[in-house]
Amino acid sequence: MAGRNKGKMQPIRNKDTMAKMKDWLLRNKGYKYYFLWLLGCNTGLRISDLIRLRVWDVRDTDRFTIIMEKTEREVEVHLNPYIREVIKKYIEGKEEKERLFPSREGVNRPITRQMASTVIKEAANALELKNVNSHSMRKSFGYFYYKQNRNIAYLMDLFGHNTQKQTLDYIGLTSDDIQESMKDFHV
Repeated sequence: MAGRNKGKMQPIRNKDTMAKMKDWLLRNKGYKYYFLWLLGCNTGLRISDLIRLRVWDVRDTDRFTIIMEKTEREVEVHLNPYIREVIKKYIEGKEEKERLFPSREGVNRPITRQMASTVIKEAANALELKNVNSHSMRKSFGYFYYKQNRNIAYLMDLFGHNTQKQTLDYIGLTSDDIQESMKDFHV
């Protein structure tokens, strides 16, 4: 990662690494944290917004609206077919009012941001990934979404960014990525 800001949280840019992260979470922390990682990487939501979700927010829908905790902006979150199937399995048998990510402490309270961050950081450390934490879910979503769709406008809106440059920097798009995209380009 030469040339990147030391200590700046990064997206995961490799699908094999992404698969290893999912596998580690499932094997070592259980389905709840595996699902948290999947939902974060497939929606681009911040951890503070993910942990506030309830079953009624995601049941039988392809999108939902949320007021983001940090910015207090209303954002429409779209759910791809893959994550809708994962959600369906995860919420089976759960009541509408239940938290998606319940804590073991208290009645119907969500896990804390700190707990979610600790678990994800533990997984990253176990896999020897540097500069990866819970915020990397959001950045990884942006990175893979942009690489596949090139739709910068949706990412700018979701992330609350004012410029394309700000969004591209945020998702960790590098000069090498841009050069790779030029390999087969011609007019």
